[in-house]
Amino acid sequence: IHPPSTDHQIDIMMRLVVLLGLCLMLSEAFTPLFASKRHSQVKLSAEPLRIGLFGGGTVGGGVVEIVNQKKDYFEAMTGKSLVFSKICVRDPDKPRDFEVPEGCSIVTDYDDILNDDDIDLVVEVMGGTTIAKTVVYSALKKGKNVVTAN
Repeated sequence: IHPPSTDHQIDIMMRLVVLLGLCLMLSEAFTPLFASKRHSQVKLSAEPLRIGLFGGGTVGGGVVEIVNQKKDYFEAMTGKSLVFSKICVRDPDKPRDFEVPEGCSIVTDYDDILNDDDIDLVVEVMGGTTIAKTVVYSALKKGKNVVTAN
């Protein structure tokens, strides 16, 4: 175990910010939570919330791991299961330090996520600003909910 470094602390903060943003984007799904006193009263919807993730590096992998580790928590709070449909990366052959979720495909073309009408939520953690800005604006124009680390 390595002692936390400044980069490590920033990485953790980025993961938390993205996770918080994801929760806020799901705010409409929180309505049943406030209407009932117990999380267990929220019924699971047949339709999952499908996520398209831009960035499969350290932060993207952290998002996947946190969402998968807290799966039951998110389902209890929102009434929906969260499913990663596609992860857009620069190099699809690069080994990942996280497990790609079952049924999730690795893509290299931004439009594979942006033009997929089944994807409800875009999470952008690809780094940089220029391409990330274009991806975020394009997703918003397509009517998708967006969480960004920028």
